[in-house]
Amino acid sequence: MKKTLLVLLFLFLSNNAQATDFSKCKEVKKAVKDCVTKTNQVNKRSYSKFDAFVNKCNDKDEKFSINTYGSPKDEFEFDKCMAEAGIPLDDTK
Repeated sequence: MKKTLLVLLFLFLSNNAQATDFSKCKEVKKAVKDCVTKTNQVNKRSYSKFDAFVNKCNDKDEKFSINTYGSPKDEFEFDKCMAEAGIPLDDTK
């Protein structure tokens, strides 16, 4: 009985760890989408529309790569928004 309970507890904890890893990529993708929208709202008068997307997202070590397209002002607003969302972009580009 104890062995079965320990095995079930281990499986439960293992599955929760994997779900947490997956949710980090999901969180990054949501933050990118939200920050692109916010950047375009803040810089309405910009001559071009800002865009960004998650190029790579590794669930195991939580590393990700984001590609962006826009003016330096757009890039600044986007980086600021991502930092406010708890995802600083120091070494991800």
